[in-house]
Amino acid sequence: MEIILFLWHKEPARENFMKQSIITAFLGRTQDRFSEYQEPTSLEERLDLVVKIPGVDGVEIVYPYETEEAGVTKKMFNDRGLNFAAINANIKKETQWVPGALSRSNPDIRQGAIEIIKKAKDYAKAVGAPLVTCCPLSDGYDNLFQVDYPKAWRNMVEAVAEAADYLPEVPLFIEYKINETRVHEKDWRLGDPTWQNDKGKGMIGALNYLAEREMNAFSFITMNVNGDDKNVFPYLKYNGNPSPQEDRMRFDCSKLAQWEIVFEHA
Repeated sequence: MEIILFLWHKEPARENFMKQSIITAFLGRTQDRFSEYQEPTSLEERLDLVVKIPGVDGVEIVYPYETEEAGVTKKMFNDRGLNFAAINANIKKETQWVPGALSRSNPDIRQGAIEIIKKAKDYAKAVGAPLVTCCPLSDGYDNLFQVDYPKAWRNMVEAVAEAADYLPEVPLFIEYKINETRVHEKDWRLGDPTWQNDKGKGMIGALNYLAEREMNAFSFITMNVNGDDKNVFPYLKYNGNPSPQEDRMRFDCSKLAQWEIVFEHA
């Protein structure tokens, strides 16, 4: 079994030369929980954009959403002098994978995600790509005790092991991400509060989730400016210094208003 977590490749024959590649998904329409960006493009149009980017000759394409028949895709690459850097197995796009894929308690959902990775490996071998990447961005936890963490971790380990053992000559690279709050957006209900053009659905949905499970109390820290994340604090700005006294004289009214919405909903 071969599982590789990080990739950094330096060309030994050329001093101070690092290979660079780009994932084509970002060269078309993308979206996050707030909005959509850019116009949709075909794979050929995305590859045409890649050749215009200085220093990039490697490409990572997403399976199964932008992969043509293997022979057709290889010709697109060869015609443009591009190399396959990787095939990315997408196991987060479909609705059933929003709360997780490889760590889910439902064995059919887990197996469906594993099969996507295996098929991505088959495709990588067919086109000559050296490896498969996978970003299980919906797996994990969001600091709320909504899952059996030990069981979810065992599911994750077993699923990744099965995917990695398949076609071992094509290594599997896993992208790490500590949490994903959007799993609770589905728990937001029509009429629930939001702020700043529909932001906050994940937070409000998390409170709904707890309430539906008859939890009547919860606690959390609204300021960890000196903690691990350094991303929750009520002040106007944070300049990176420990306890910046000059920054703690002014409160961010927008943040305070958002917290008030959360407290009132709870």
